[in-house]
Amino acid sequence: MSPGLADKVVEQIGKAGLPISGSTPFVPRLTKNRRGDYVIVKQAVSIGPKKGKKGFLDSQGRIWLRDRAHADVPDHRDVQLRGGEEYFRVDMNGNELR
Repeated sequence: MSPGLADKVVEQIGKAGLPISGSTPFVPRLTKNRRGDYVIVKQAVSIGPKKGKKGFLDSQGRIWLRDRAHADVPDHRDVQLRGGEEYFRVDMNGNELR
């Protein structure tokens, strides 16, 4: 995890279960809330089958959505690229699933 992240952000990452290690760790894009505390930006997917679902935005502009186990794939994150045009899967340890 990036050093120097605010406690609130670290708590938010932990509560959401976002991976902080592995080959593809989540690195948050931050904004300030009304009280001036840093929080992770949330954004909705704009196109594709996940359109309208909100997820956490990372520093590269990708939207991370939680997805449950299916098709022999354990619980994971669908990482949406370009608003939902494409995606890839990342397990809960931060490793890309094939």
